[in-house]
Amino acid sequence: MTDGSQQLLSTLTSLGCRTLYGIPGIHNLDIYDRLILHPEISHVTARNEAGAAFMALGHGRTTGVPGVALVITGPGLTNASTAMAQALHDSVPMLVISTQLSRRNVDKDRGDLHELRDSTRLGASLAKESRRIPDTAHIDTYLRAAWSLAVSGRPGPVHIEIPLDLLAPNPATEHEGVVAHAVTTLAAADSIGIVAGGGASGASSELQNLAEVLSAPVVSTAAGKGILPDDHPLSLGGRLHMKPVRDWLATCDVVLGVGTQLSSTDLWYEPFVVGGRYISINLDPAHFDVARRADLAVCGDCARVMPELTTRLTDRRTASRAELVNRLISASDEARSETYGLSSSALARIITMLAGIRAALPRNGVLVTDMTTAAYAGLSEYPSYTPASYLHPVGYGTLGYALPTAIGAKAARPEVPVVALAGDGGFQFTAGEFAAACDAGMGLPVVIYNDGGYGEIRRTEDARHAGSRIAVDITGPDFCTFAQSYGADGYRADDPATVEALVRDALAKDYPTIIEVRAPRDTGTGSES
Repeated sequence: MTDGSQQLLSTLTSLGCRTLYGIPGIHNLDIYDRLILHPEISHVTARNEAGAAFMALGHGRTTGVPGVALVITGPGLTNASTAMAQALHDSVPMLVISTQLSRRNVDKDRGDLHELRDSTRLGASLAKESRRIPDTAHIDTYLRAAWSLAVSGRPGPVHIEIPLDLLAPNPATEHEGVVAHAVTTLAAADSIGIVAGGGASGASSELQNLAEVLSAPVVSTAAGKGILPDDHPLSLGGRLHMKPVRDWLATCDVVLGVGTQLSSTDLWYEPFVVGGRYISINLDPAHFDVARRADLAVCGDCARVMPELTTRLTDRRTASRAELVNRLISASDEARSETYGLSSSALARIITMLAGIRAALPRNGVLVTDMTTAAYAGLSEYPSYTPASYLHPVGYGTLGYALPTAIGAKAARPEVPVVALAGDGGFQFTAGEFAAACDAGMGLPVVIYNDGGYGEIRRTEDARHAGSRIAVDITGPDFCTFAQSYGADGYRADDPATVEALVRDALAKDYPTIIEVRAPRDTGTGSES
């Protein structure tokens, strides 16, 4: 894998850069180490970063080609700022590349060496644009865009910032050693569990092959639902938040995390306990110690690393693992009413509704959900068979997500059936976008689970101060009439068992349909946030 420093210099070379102006410092030595491999780039060593930036300005002003200054973060950038401001005033093309603290430490205000808060905000006042590169894979794209921007329209300086962890060398021997250690650890384990996150979405077959070779059950995060089809014998589905599954993970000799940061929202704010070893595969090293520090951290693309493991491991598939999966699913089923905090009638109604949506959609159909307990229950109760087929805004947790996101998903892939699922409160955040679906002629079913308010918050209030609710019982429109006012269809599914037929009919239309399912009277605590 090419490290960030190598990618940086290779891209600059391809853009025509033949001279760098700068000063080596503790925060950019990885780049200087790689300069040895690029004799086509000469280097002029300044005595101050202001001098380096003025040199780059002179280069750009006399040639019309961006001069490139290389500085460290903090004082390096602030020293270069006057020359940047001059170049902006004089319309001189220039590229200022500064390093930054590693991504896990940036903007923490902890007094780290060369720390500068809001450095891109500072850069933006001195340049045409100031951007921080988010990961190694974007270095080439960001540099090319910055180079183009520096010379396009009215020329000027552009600032690019690169975190230190993107620049560190990633020697193949180091990667090889970690992978070999992971192979040895997995081979020696009697019990293995796999946690799959959204970072493995592009590696569905690789995940399945590895799970089968290890005979390891796979549980997914919300973003990882469907990467291993839920009807696969080793799939536990989206049950990471279920206590029986968490308890089982705590007993495993090895837990392998694939493309997941194990966020608190995926764990439902419970601790991630691993009694044995935890191995993490992730492109972003900042995710190696979020919920639990990895005992072995493999920095790389899941689609590349998992086949490396698979080819080196002895096939150990056994039917007993499928039996284990079935036992864990059964235990989760018994615990789900307590997990979701719903009355039995409310949960049964939601499960029937979800089953109807699932039956009406093909295996590759997409369900887009809002922050509603009906969707929370869907993590375990709605089977997914393909990656990115259950789109839920876990993590940032924004209300109003379902309808406009479903419209975008349908517009991007019109051949794939899409359904939106929202609560009555969440739907009203972006209800106006229903008109966009009408204008676009989309056969989009919009299922609304209506409990008359912000049910998830209502339930929390009831737990905090029973009998005293504040601002959670809200009035909504007649949703059927709302749909009809746009010339669309609206139906109330008094029996949730009718949802399947209603969704099937709605998918065949060339305009959207609202399907309202009301919560039972005994819900009490509601089910929508």
